[in-house]
Amino acid sequence: MDFKIIDLNISPKNGKISSENLEYLRKLLKNAGVVGYSMPQLQTKTDSESQLTLLKTLNSGDEVKFFPTVSGLNRDGSLSEIASLSSEIFAIYFESNINFEQMKSIFQYAQMLKKPLICKVFSGDEPVYETESSYRFGHVGRSQIREPFEVSKVIEMSREFGVKTLFQGVTVQRALELIDNAKNEKVPLFLEISVNHLLFDDSIYSQFDNSTKIDPPFPRVQKI
Repeated sequence: MDFKIIDLNISPKNGKISSENLEYLRKLLKNAGVVGYSMPQLQTKTDSESQLTLLKTLNSGDEVKFFPTVSGLNRDGSLSEIASLSSEIFAIYFESNINFEQMKSIFQYAQMLKKPLICKVFSGDEPVYETESSYRFGHVGRSQIREPFEVSKVIEMSREFGVKTLFQGVTVQRALELIDNAKNEKVPLFLEISVNHLLFDDSIYSQFDNSTKIDPPFPRVQKI
């Protein structure tokens, strides 16, 4: 069977958008069967003009396609120039821990411009969740309550404005249930999940391997 994959969560080396880095990524992704991927979030029109020109040049061929996204907020926390970049990007990115008014404005822009949203669910900075395993092996954990709390806010925004929203970084069972219930109510939600989270749970921490500390961490769930 011929699968076509678009990766929505990838970054060039050191986060630098350059011809060399993108060509290297393109070769790796092509060999893996990936036909396109989302680029790191662009900021202001001025900062992104050269990057967008480079992406257009690279997209002129038949190779892996680049899909630039714009960050809903600038680096200083102010609302970015979403409207000025709307014709150049395919989605708007934001993180769930921004304040209510900022999130509302981003959803309003997405509704007006008919662009989907990509939401990274923020649930803390600690490298693991608070579980029996994390306590047993001495890891400082983040609360699993935070994730369903963050998800709930975004669900209600998507419900209100009818904007297609893709969640990134959801692993806690209660948060997944909230999204599933909302989808059944016809809220336009989508969900990204990593292969790692399909294979492992928090029992992996018993191996004392630092490479298992990923974001989001492995929750207290049964292996699939």
